[in-house]
Amino acid sequence: MEKYLENNYQFQPKIAIHLGKIDDVYSEELKNKLNILKENNITGMELNLTEFEQINPIEFKNYLNEFDVNLTKIATGSIASKYNLSLSDTNKDIRNMTIEKCKKLIEFASNFNAGIVFGYIKGGTAEDRSTAVELFIDSLMKLSEYSYNYQVPLIVEATNRYETSLANTVEEAVELIKGLDSPYLRVLPDTYHMNIEEINFSETLFKYFNYFDSLHLSDNNRFYPGYGSIDFYSLFRFLKCLNYKGTFAIEGNIKNNFESDLKVSLDMIKSIVSRL
Repeated sequence: MEKYLENNYQFQPKIAIHLGKIDDVYSEELKNKLNILKENNITGMELNLTEFEQINPIEFKNYLNEFDVNLTKIATGSIASKYNLSLSDTNKDIRNMTIEKCKKLIEFASNFNAGIVFGYIKGGTAEDRSTAVELFIDSLMKLSEYSYNYQVPLIVEATNRYETSLANTVEEAVELIKGLDSPYLRVLPDTYHMNIEEINFSETLFKYFNYFDSLHLSDNNRFYPGYGSIDFYSLFRFLKCLNYKGTFAIEGNIKNNFESDLKVSLDMIKSIVSRL
């Protein structure tokens, strides 16, 4: 791994933002946030679209173009919560309902060249973890061919043990996808969850570098980066040394307000990049 530490190319990280649950994509709330993103030259956005079937994808894509913003990923947590969805539920009807909802989401996402993040929709904590893993892989197998046809990435997020029994570590996320042999299956490391589950950020990211092209940045207290104690300088420095070309997506709870919290994170990132 030491040979990677000699890389001195100019590092210009691609920054995106995870905006969370949005019920009305034409609301003043989202419009204000889109204006803030445009002012800060952030062109990538992730959304939790609970009622995506009510959205005309072409109209919404044109709307986002007014702000020079692209929908890069669609999260599934709010859909899973509202409709009691799970890709690993022991109830076959629930699993099938979830698979069908995901297929519709794949079709929707294809209009934006966006990926779909499987976090909470993987399923919660299970009494029998091995059964949950088998059921999830079976569901993912059924969805992988569908996503391949639409060229939509399905991204398994590594989330901590207190939220789910599936893919707590990045290694476990990779184990879920690597046997399915699809270029549209990826994993998503998240620094908040990694801080709970991983022994060493650098070793994990180095080992599974070929399985991810996006990274969620969230501090140890689940606020935006810069409000907690995670060493983001070392993280950026290491990924620079690996010649990482993927996206960094800011995510977390709001501490003060969106605009000021975003500024804290962006200022921190700019400071880090200037010192690399």
